[in-house]
Order: sequence, then C-alpha cells, then structure tokens
Amino acid sequence: MPRPIHCILLVDDDPDDNFLHQVVIEDSELCDHVRVAENGTEALRYLEDTGNPEYIRPDLILTDVNLPGMNGFEFLEHYHQLDAPLKSRLAVLVLTTSLAPAIHNGQLPYLM
Repeated sequence: MPRPIHCILLVDDDPDDNFLHQVVIEDSELCDHVRVAENGTEALRYLEDTGNPEYIRPDLILTDVNLPGMNGFEFLEHYHQLDAPLKSRLAVLVLTTSLAPAIHNGQLPYLM
C-alpha cells in the first residue's frame, strides 16, 4: 500500500535531533524515505541535484532555524527562488526549539 508521503527532507545540524526525527517518522509508517541535510546549503544542493540516481524528490521539508552557514531563514529565502518545478507540491515546515523573536512575533514575510 502506498504511503501518504514518499520522501521527507530533514534540514538540521544536530545528529541527535535527526536520529530522533528519523526514527519517529519511520515508525509512523507514513513515509517511504527520509533524507537528511545538515544545513541550508546542503539542502538546496540536494533539491537541485535531480540527476543524481540517489535523488528522491521530497514531498515535505522540515527545517531547523539555527543552522551553520546558511540558517533556516536564509534557506527559505533561497528556496523561494528555486525554479517552480522544484517547489511544486512541496511543503516546507519550520521545526525548531529556537527562541528566535521572528518566529514568535510572526515576522516571517517570505513564508507567504
């Protein structure tokens, strides 16, 4: 029986969080594949690498905010600049324990 979500891309630099999220996702049996990127740059590279035989197009991206190099907010800004086919039918959710004021004040204009 096909699962509701084919692939989830986790974007987080914390290996413990990635492990926990991957276990919970796999145990839920709602997803066929989980891919992990440790920062925003790596996630963008993955999304654009459609010719790679290991590539599986994600249906859902779960990103942290506090990432090394390109943080989660910067990743979202760059994500919105990707070609439309790379973004079609793809949901992006911020999954974080961050206390970033922009999150709590609803000041995320590029999430529209």
